[in-house]
Amino acid sequence: MTPMTAKKAGGFRVASLGCLLISMMVGFALSAFANVDAIESDAEKWIELQTRIAEENAKWKAEKELLESSILVLTTEQNSLKESLESNKIASDLYQKNRDRVTSRLEMNGAALGAMIDKMNEYEEKIASIYARLPEPLKKDVASLMKKIPAEIDYEPLSVAARIQSLISVLTSIDQFNNALNLTHQIRENSDGKSINVRVLYWGLSVGYAVDGRGEQAWILRPGESGWTWSAANEMAPDVVDLMNVYEKRESPRLISLPANLN
Repeated sequence: MTPMTAKKAGGFRVASLGCLLISMMVGFALSAFANVDAIESDAEKWIELQTRIAEENAKWKAEKELLESSILVLTTEQNSLKESLESNKIASDLYQKNRDRVTSRLEMNGAALGAMIDKMNEYEEKIASIYARLPEPLKKDVASLMKKIPAEIDYEPLSVAARIQSLISVLTSIDQFNNALNLTHQIRENSDGKSINVRVLYWGLSVGYAVDGRGEQAWILRPGESGWTWSAANEMAPDVVDLMNVYEKRESPRLISLPANLN
């Protein structure tokens, strides 16, 4: 090989080597750029992953706090229910004792009430039987009360309390009338069939005296099974007039003799 040829050959090898180096450098550069893209992609994925982790952690923390709060509320409610159940148990036991006591009292009161109703029925029957024997003024006074007393013993139109009140009122009126002198005015037909106004003085439920306005006609009233009977006693008219005047304080008190049966 001549020097010129060797020189050319050497130059070709240098050029080839240079091309190879450039190719390698370009390859390395391209490879480096590719690695950068991969790194950037991985970095973005890592950041995204960390963000999601942070979000999940925050979400989990919030849910944890909510769960803890719910558990606390439920625990408090459970304790409250336990206390309520215990209190209700005590209240239930107390209620049961009170109910048993009240039931016992009701049974005793029921027996007493039954006996009282039997006695009340007996008195109502007696009052109904003597009502016709009462004097007319007293009948008028107790007429409204008698309507509240059942005609039949088994018939109860009113409450027991109302019946007792009516019964007591009737008995009180009868007792007051029986223990006093009672002066009334009544309309009566005379022997001519004319209506006249007469004064009547009842000596309790034993006897009564009546006289007309002129002091000419007089009557003695006595109780009977179907009502009071009027017996003419014109001969006693002056004495009956004196009795009325003394009672009404028109005359001074004095002894006046009149027939009477106070049994």
